[in-house]
Amino acid sequence: MASPPPPDQRQLPPDAAPARALVSGAGAAVLAHHVEPAADMVAERARASFQPATVAAFLHGGADKLERM
Repeated sequence: MASPPPPDQRQLPPDAAPARALVSGAGAAVLAHHVEPAADMVAERARASFQPATVAAFLHGGADKLERM
């Protein structure tokens, strides 16, 4: 007995058009508010009010421990 095809390769019934329209509309709504995370990270790092090296040393228990990593 053959296994069923993966979900993305199954044929949708002819009456699936309303569901397909809902899914494509929802996808468009989500993608309309998509923000590229790399650009956000660069902006956040530029606004930092602390020295990243100082915080990294604090979090790792000292600069000497950070250098050994």
